[in-house]
Amino acid sequence: FSIMCLVAKDKRLEEVQQKAVEKVAHYAEQNMIYTRVQEDGNMKYEKADNIACAYFTHMTSRPAKREDSSVEKVPDPGLHTHLVFANATKRQDGKFRSVVFDKYYDHQLLMGEIYRMELERGAREAGYQTNLFRDKKSGRWAFEIDGGSTYTNLDKDIKEFSTRRSDIEEMAVKEGKFDSKSMAFFAKITRDEKIEFSKEALEEN
Repeated sequence: FSIMCLVAKDKRLEEVQQKAVEKVAHYAEQNMIYTRVQEDGNMKYEKADNIACAYFTHMTSRPAKREDSSVEKVPDPGLHTHLVFANATKRQDGKFRSVVFDKYYDHQLLMGEIYRMELERGAREAGYQTNLFRDKKSGRWAFEIDGGSTYTNLDKDIKEFSTRRSDIEEMAVKEGKFDSKSMAFFAKITRDEKIEFSKEALEEN
């Protein structure tokens, strides 16, 4: 998806990605936000349906670590958006209270799956052929865009622009651990520091 959007420069996919982010944020707001209320001396959870959220969209992943420091560490294309939720929601009585994010944390894999399926639907509606598959480890749905006869090098480019994922998977195989916590840890220790590049420099690379 990121290759077609950022390398092939299909600007329609930027809108697809933005709508997918909005869909996830709305789903979280309507289904995952709770606050605590005290009633007759007892603490209980009350479902809320509102929260403020800020969006920060990035075009690259973190650069992969390289032993050769002389090699320029250019990050892979990786269109993604960070959502920052305010820790406040308006209760039914009109008062603002802090948010209990337990439901959100418990359903992170579901949120990721909703996001990917919205991307897939948008790409398909834009005219792309897509290949759906279940992730072997999480069991969740994912997809890849099929380049078909017009983009025969897509599989090669996906591999070339997936250095971060390759590093994480190599570490997982080496350690023999594939659970979500271990994969998150491997992602953290294999990423390099953030480096600023101009949009023009990234496109040229």
